[in-house]
Order: sequence, then C-alpha cells, then structure tokens
Amino acid sequence: MGCRVHSFRPGHRKPLVLLAMFNDNQDSMKLRHRQFGFSVVEPLLYVVILVIIGSTSYFVYHAQQSTDKVLNESDKTASSIVAKTTTTNKAATTSSPSSLSTSTTSSTASNQDYLVVKEWGVEFPLSSAINSAVYSSGQYSTGSASATGGSAKLGLLSLGSDCGDSSSAPLGQYVEFRQQDVSGEDVSLTTTTPTLHDLAKTAVEVPGSDGGYGGYYIAYVPPASACSDDSATLKAATAAFQQALQGMKPADS
Repeated sequence: MGCRVHSFRPGHRKPLVLLAMFNDNQDSMKLRHRQFGFSVVEPLLYVVILVIIGSTSYFVYHAQQSTDKVLNESDKTASSIVAKTTTTNKAATTSSPSSLSTSTTSSTASNQDYLVVKEWGVEFPLSSAINSAVYSSGQYSTGSASATGGSAKLGLLSLGSDCGDSSSAPLGQYVEFRQQDVSGEDVSLTTTTPTLHDLAKTAVEVPGSDGGYGGYYIAYVPPASACSDDSATLKAATAAFQQALQGMKPADS
C-alpha cells in the first residue's frame, strides 16, 4: 500500500497575515477615534471653566459696585445732615445776641438777614456791614412835635460794647411818624435834632401787610457822635442803614 506525502507550501499562511493586518488597522482607527473625541472635549472643558470663572468675576464685581454705591449714598446723606445742622446752629448763634438786645433777626431761604422791628411790623434787610445790628425802642421829639411811632435806636454788636448798646442810639435811629406830625411841627423853634420836616425829605412810606400804605413814614437819623475810632467802619455802617431803609418791607408773620 502506498503512502501520500503532503508537502508544505508557504503560501498557505497569507490569509492569516492579511487578517492580522486588518485587525491592526481597526485597532489603530479606534485609537485615533478615541484620541479625536478627547481632543474635541478638551477645548469644551476649557470654555466651560472660563465661563464659570467669568460669571463668578462679574458677580463679585457687580456686588462690589452695588456696595460702593450704597456707601456713597450714605456718605452724601450724612454730609447733607451735617451741613443742615451746621447752618441751623449758625442761624441760631446769629439771632441769639439780637434777642438779648431787644431786636429780632430773621433769615429767609435765600440766607438774607433782616432786622425786625416788631413794634412797627416791618423788617430791614441787613448787609454784611450791619449784620450784627440791634435796636431798642424809644421816643423821638424835636421840641415842638413828636413822632407818633417813636424810634428804633440802633446799635452794632460787632463794634464792641460802646456801639452795641443800642439804648443810646450809637449807630443812629429809625424814626416813624405821620404826615400830621410834620404838619403840626413849629419849624421856627431852634433844635439840635433833625426836624420832622427834614426827615420827611428822605423818608419812606411804610407798606402795609395788605399791600397798601397806612400813612406812616420812616426816616433814618445818623448818629450824633462817633462810638468808635474806626471811622471807615462807622461810615460804611451808617450808609448801610440808610440803604436798608429802601429795602424795608412788612415783617413775615
């Protein structure tokens, strides 16, 4: 019986080699796919992190701005309250000496000070030269006639005690009279005080609270002597009192 000998042919292993190569290519493609997927996710993670950081920074910045705004508003309110308190205290300090010297000083919203003569119901605007003015009520007579309304003897506290004692009229006086007082005066009599006829030449008629006039007139009589050696200040003060007469108006109720 004969035997069949099989010979080995190397070409028979080629299909196995191709299969291995195919498997290697598939593995390589899967690896590249995984790497590509990670390379896409990585920038997205960076973007998400940046968005979170940006949002947090904006929130902190906005909160800080809001806090600063509230603090600024609080500072402004506190400053306003301090300013109003200072102004009120200043006005109270200014009016205090006047009340002790039988005069009244009032201030309006425009910070204009007035010398209020309550007996006559009028007030005179005070400039900086006479803003410490005070007055005392008195009588005015020329010897042959008397002023019906009497006088408001003027003083100025800023010039010291000699000029601040208004009872002696160191800064002159305002005199209130009627036309009848002038008509009844005998000008032939010699007198050292200005006559009502003289005062009538520069007098200003007193306005009433209703806008009319009641037939009363007020004139300014300069001081008879100097109460201070500061002649320049005294001259400015007497001129200011004369000018204040032109701005006379009914006193605020």
